[in-house]
Order: sequence, then C-alpha cells, then structure tokens
Amino acid sequence: MITIVYCLGCVPHVEAASRGCCSYHGGVSGCAGSRLMCVDGSESVGCGCGQVAITPQVSAVKPHAPNPVRAEKAVNQAVSLLGTPYVLGGSDSQGTDCSGLVQQAVPDYFPRRMTAADQLGYLESKGDENVPAKELQPGDLVYFRDASGAVAHAAVVERENSSAQRPTGIIAASSNVEHVSVVRETLGKDGSLGEGLRYAGGGRPR
Repeated sequence: MITIVYCLGCVPHVEAASRGCCSYHGGVSGCAGSRLMCVDGSESVGCGCGQVAITPQVSAVKPHAPNPVRAEKAVNQAVSLLGTPYVLGGSDSQGTDCSGLVQQAVPDYFPRRMTAADQLGYLESKGDENVPAKELQPGDLVYFRDASGAVAHAAVVERENSSAQRPTGIIAASSNVEHVSVVRETLGKDGSLGEGLRYAGGGRPR
C-alpha cells in the first residue's frame, strides 16, 4: 500500500515511514499536529511539523476474504506441530523456528525457505499482506517487530474472539527459556505479543 500525504512543514511521509513512524498501524494517512495520523486511526510520534495537513490522498486496499480450505489446513498443520522443539533454522516435525512453522502451515505458498522478514515481504509483493490486527482470522499469518524495528517473529492465527481481553490466539515456535517449542500464545488487541514484540503485519495467502 502506498499512501501520499502533503503536509506544510512536515517531514515527507515516505521518509518518516522509513524511520518507523506508524510502522505498526498500516502506514501514514495524515498529519495530526505534532504527530502522524495512521491509517488505522492511531497517532504516532515523529512528524513534528505542528502544521495542519493538506487533504491527504490515501490508497488503501481492504484484505480479501479468507480461503476457508487453505485456512483450515494451515491451522490443522500448526496444531499438529504443537510441542515440536524450537530449532533455529528448522522447518520440520523434528525441530522448527517461527518462520519454519509458518512455511509448514502453508507449504505451497512461499517459493523457497524464507526468514520471517522475507515472508512478510513476499506477502506484500503478492498483495496478501494488508490484514489489520483487529481483522485477523484463523489461518492468517502474523508477523512482529522487535525493539529495533526489525521483523523478527512469525506465527499462525488459530482462533479469534473479539470479546476477549486478548482476542487472538496464535501458534508460534517460541525460543523463550520457559518453553522452547511450538506453543499457543495470545495477542493483545493491538496485535502485540508480550512486551517486546509489536504487530508488523498480517498475511492472508490466497
């Protein structure tokens, strides 16, 4: 998705976005005084212009509907791997890391073995990566940024309950010292996973 914003005295939004502004909220849609207005309605620090924005021109595409057959297969495959040991670089039932788990869930989608960052980039290139955190559905793929802003983790959405405090249940290969294996976890309403991982994007392979 490309968003064009013209704002008096403001840092060009493409440059701002490259520095991480609104990176967790779908991009920049306008300027809200000293903050950037994000596509999902949130605000992010980093604009600093203090000016009123000229009417923004926004190009946004709604996520396509889930493929129920693919989604069910992805969830079932991820569930079957629960308890599999975490192995960096692994991608089978003997041991897997987070991106390896995702590739096993959708084995016919990615053209080659990819890192989480490369997977997200591939989803974007196919037009399959514009699912907001609040619209995640079972079978979707979800990606997270670490404190440095790098895409560093991936998982498969297992369930969704919009009325719950932590509405989205995922299956992920965890390297946490408490459970070094494929486990069930839950996301906050903003898509965050714990305190250290922020929502980077949701993928929905066709």
